[in-house]
Amino acid sequence: MAVHSIAQQGFGEGTNEVYDRARPSYPPSALSFIRQSISKDHTPPFNIIEIGAGTGIFTRALLSHPDWSSSVKEIRATVIATLASAELKISANDGSFTDTGIEDTQAYHWAHPNYEAASSEFARILKPPWVATLRPLYEKYEEGAPQFRQGLWRATFDPAVSPKYPTLFEPPVEETFDWMIPTTKDAVVERVKSKSYITVLAMEKKEEYAGLEAEVKEVLNREKKSWIDEAGGVFEYPYQSTVVIARKK
Repeated sequence: MAVHSIAQQGFGEGTNEVYDRARPSYPPSALSFIRQSISKDHTPPFNIIEIGAGTGIFTRALLSHPDWSSSVKEIRATVIATLASAELKISANDGSFTDTGIEDTQAYHWAHPNYEAASSEFARILKPPWVATLRPLYEKYEEGAPQFRQGLWRATFDPAVSPKYPTLFEPPVEETFDWMIPTTKDAVVERVKSKSYITVLAMEKKEEYAGLEAEVKEVLNREKKSWIDEAGGVFEYPYQSTVVIARKK
């Protein structure tokens, strides 16, 4: 599968530091849910394949979580940008959602429109009854970028679009986790700038990009906030994190 052009440009060299700093981690409750989805017949330590590891935000959250910290033997990470060298349980591999580069043993929405091929690849590298976990964060959709909110990734589970899925996996189990992080206006601006299509905007439409910061702050000024520290400019930033468990037959 070719890397999506917006992802290729927007997450290219020089963008990783901002992405890693601006993007949120994952709620502990979601990580616990994933751990509880593994059959009790299988005991740790586990070998984990993380597709779309990026800068390792999820990887670090997993390794530091009490349900996982002593349960991981090795993480094989693909589609990788940067990972801290201290994370000794991690090995990096080139690969995509439809060709992981993992022998028989981008966030998922970037697999669009190759969900059928992705399901086949997940089934190839998993032994039953191990699970594939999709963990998209809530994202705004922008034209040309297959973001989570548009729901294109749900085609994975639609037999009319992906007839192979029900032959390979049990019906999906989905759970949504609402959570909040403390943030500031400047942090929200940086969060917006970390998006792939905004990075592309900076490359191709510099005048439009130049006014982006003022536009975002204007919107934030109009919106009602739940203040944590109004004098310090810190307010609550709501997130939703959806986890989908696909159990191999």
